[in-house]
Amino acid sequence: MVTERYIYDGSARIEFYELIGHFHEKHIDQLLMGGVDDTGTDIEDIKMCKHPQTTLEFCQKVMGGVKNIKPFCIIQLLSDNTVEHECIFTELVDDNDWFSGDIFMIQTVMNYPFAETYSCQFWTTDYDVNQRDVLDFWKD
Repeated sequence: MVTERYIYDGSARIEFYELIGHFHEKHIDQLLMGGVDDTGTDIEDIKMCKHPQTTLEFCQKVMGGVKNIKPFCIIQLLSDNTVEHECIFTELVDDNDWFSGDIFMIQTVMNYPFAETYSCQFWTTDYDVNQRDVLDFWKD
């Protein structure tokens, strides 16, 4: 599987953030978990706060899945050739044990809320969103 990448230059910052907002409005269901840590910290090592209606076990399954399955799409905003904002889309399938083609978006914002830290959030997409929906959104 090839990972499709969409890279936005810093000069397209306004358009990038407008697209992120539209994507959230159209396809995102809820925040699953999120945290902040020092830049470079592996996502497994970030102390995450989870959504109150989500179990720790489900969060662990999602984390394991996104760490072990290649994403199908990555969106990046670059500033001075450095990633400033990134969205990574991964589809998880495990024969309906936990997932049935569910798509998760990991959204990271560098130097947020402070320099040398980053925010990492895991978002669930609406139940009927598929890979084509995600790819078509960013291609348009």
